[in-house]
Amino acid sequence: IKLSQEIEERNQGLIEERKKLDEMALQHAELQNQKIRLEADIETFMHEKDLLVEKNAILETYGEKMSALKEEYTKKNEELKKSFEDISSFDNWYSRGVGEFIDGKNARAIDSFNKALETNPDTEPAAFTHNYIGLSNERRDKTREAIESYTKAIEINKGYAVAYMNRGNAYFLLKEYKKAFKDANIAIAFLIVKGEYKAAKEHIEDKLQDLERVETDGKFNENMKITAENHIATLKKQLEEAQKRTTK
Repeated sequence: IKLSQEIEERNQGLIEERKKLDEMALQHAELQNQKIRLEADIETFMHEKDLLVEKNAILETYGEKMSALKEEYTKKNEELKKSFEDISSFDNWYSRGVGEFIDGKNARAIDSFNKALETNPDTEPAAFTHNYIGLSNERRDKTREAIESYTKAIEINKGYAVAYMNRGNAYFLLKEYKKAFKDANIAIAFLIVKGEYKAAKEHIEDKLQDLERVETDGKFNENMKITAENHIATLKKQLEEAQKRTTK
């Protein structure tokens, strides 16, 4: 009986030891799983680290390029800003002058046009500006000053038919008929060359009417009349021939 009890107690102890061993086996298996997961995480981390190092190198290169581009952009922007300042300023003053001219504010228009010319004095738009100054001065009965402005416009743009036309009209007001008809002839010739036949025809008709108005003026002698008539007749013929060529 005593031996049986001892055997029973030992069996019970073995069962307890087996349970502990099973628990340890489970714990070992869990630790193994954790180790595998940790190794995978470490491998992923190292891969991501390599990618980050690579990306960082790319970003550094990109940053250097961006800095260089920013510097170049800033430089070009300053150059463009400087180059457009005069144009922008010209446009602003020119537009303002045109508005004042339309409103009949001739003195103020002249001031605005002169400020426009300070920024852009030698280009084709400057020729238009001088022409407007001339028209503004004519409105103020300052015909000589108007002629000076038209002349400046012509000096800038040799083929500016409107400026020749306006200067011719100004000379006509001063009864300087020879100069008046000379400018008119040049204006008509340029209009024909440019294909502006309607304007050329209208100006020819205006000059024919001017001839009729000045026939009794002592300053307009017979030679001047013949010369003017011949020039206008020639231009009229040229206009008709140009219109025929265009039609064909």
